[in-house]
Amino acid sequence: MNSCIYKCRIKHTRVSPKTYKFDYDQIYYAIDLDELPSISNSINFFSHNRLNIFSIKDKDYLDTSPNTIKQKLNTWLKKGNYPIHEGKVILLTMPRLLNRIFNPINFYFLLDCKNKYSRAVIEVNNTFGESHLYILDDLTVNGGLKSATRPKQFHVSPFNPMSGYYNFYLSEIGSEIQTKIELIRDNELIMFTQLIGDKSILNNSTLLKSVLPSLISNWLTVPKIMINAAFLYFVSKLKFHPKPPPISKQTYRSPKQHYTK
Repeated sequence: MNSCIYKCRIKHTRVSPKTYKFDYDQIYYAIDLDELPSISNSINFFSHNRLNIFSIKDKDYLDTSPNTIKQKLNTWLKKGNYPIHEGKVILLTMPRLLNRIFNPINFYFLLDCKNKYSRAVIEVNNTFGESHLYILDDLTVNGGLKSATRPKQFHVSPFNPMSGYYNFYLSEIGSEIQTKIELIRDNELIMFTQLIGDKSILNNSTLLKSVLPSLISNWLTVPKIMINAAFLYFVSKLKFHPKPPPISKQTYRSPKQHYTK
């Protein structure tokens, strides 16, 4: 089975114009989309499109159509004039937990026949009911990680304007996983977010053991984000940037209200 669990450490580091950082633990689930039916049938506490302790619902990803996640992913690829993907797709995500969802970012790794990938899609969700896709079809190896650069086209933090670009760094999917996203503006590193995780097998035992840590992390992360936002505004005196209208065809109304039921 390709699907597994990653126990991750998330680090948010702001470098300019003021230095600031916070980090927290988070459990991510790497799900082979082709394995969703078998996982749902073989693992008691995980379901696909049904209520359970953990669940993946197709409607939570990419759009609200009744299609499968992979079908919707290929629809977006075709819309952007990219080749569709017929192989396996690994979705790195946080599934619904007790039917609640907290899911700021999803990574789609498009695997070839050797279980390697040369393309990835990153789905970013903000707190304004919007989502955006960064389609990385030109990944190159950079320091042991695969990387690509894209203009910033989506409003997430009110303390960052829309100018600048992102450097995306992604590891292979193995015993460890690593992702890093850098925001660059005027050739200066503004901030970066890094995820580093260790692999565990996905079964009834490991899933049950992940319930309490996932609940605690999900409950605490949103207050942490709000507290840190207040610190940046009231103490660091960073400029507040209101959300602008969407500027990209790959920005869309979120299929769900993130951070809520």
